[in-house]
Amino acid sequence: MRKLREEEKLDALPDPVHAYLAERIASKQLELPLLPDTTLQIVTLCRSEDADAAQLTELLHRDQSLAGNVLRIANSPISGSHEAIVSLQQAVSRLGLTRVREISLAASVEGLIFDCGARKHLVHKLWSHCLTAALIAKEIARHRRENVEEAFLCGLLHDMGKPVLVQALFEYEKAEEQKLGDQCFSLAFEEFHAGVAGILIKEWGLPQQMSEAITCHHDWAKAEQARVQAAIMNLADYQAHKLQGTLKKLTGEFDAAVLEELNIYPEDLEALEAKGERILEYVEAMMR
Repeated sequence: MRKLREEEKLDALPDPVHAYLAERIASKQLELPLLPDTTLQIVTLCRSEDADAAQLTELLHRDQSLAGNVLRIANSPISGSHEAIVSLQQAVSRLGLTRVREISLAASVEGLIFDCGARKHLVHKLWSHCLTAALIAKEIARHRRENVEEAFLCGLLHDMGKPVLVQALFEYEKAEEQKLGDQCFSLAFEEFHAGVAGILIKEWGLPQQMSEAITCHHDWAKAEQARVQAAIMNLADYQAHKLQGTLKKLTGEFDAAVLEELNIYPEDLEALEAKGERILEYVEAMMR
């Protein structure tokens, strides 16, 4: 198998790779993960203001793997509990419905797609970033008095296009008998991931507003129906990279106009950034 030499610095995706991905996206030939019924019901429930503990507990009982993950996180140091939590009812009682909903959503989404074989190291970083962005998006939405659960879910899903692209590039490598370097994957992510994530959200039957917010999270001003949500995700994405020390991997500069759009003042941003250490602790506890 031929390999693109790693020492060759690429300014853009090689034309054959770009054409391959563009054609796969345009012809709807990407391999998209299916959303299991239990996960869809959890996502729907967690977006509802009427969700209650009994409904969530019943759904979790249907998936023992998911239930086990919720209990694992509930017994981690982040929960603040000094006694073992041995049941889902106890977890909800001890942690509260909001926290258990977050854990359930995160565990559900993680189990869908984040398993990419030889590129597992890339996907692990992606998942950590998604969790961080979700928690930051939630804080921004709370400040804005927007839907907190929807902001959290958008954060979890905003980079879901990247693992889909990993799978597509695996198929390209196999067909062309050519090994691509990590830089090719990064360039593919940069150009295509937001649009692919938006397609995925539509395929799952989630609201158009969420799809648009995720599609436009790098260019929030282009959003028509979900401008505020896209702006929240733009800021959350940037702040997550800043918190995790990965800004150097991004192109372009921070668009300060997003702060004006969200009516966020310097002191508000400082208060948000002051929560960074706690957010990273939470992310660490939720990672497998």
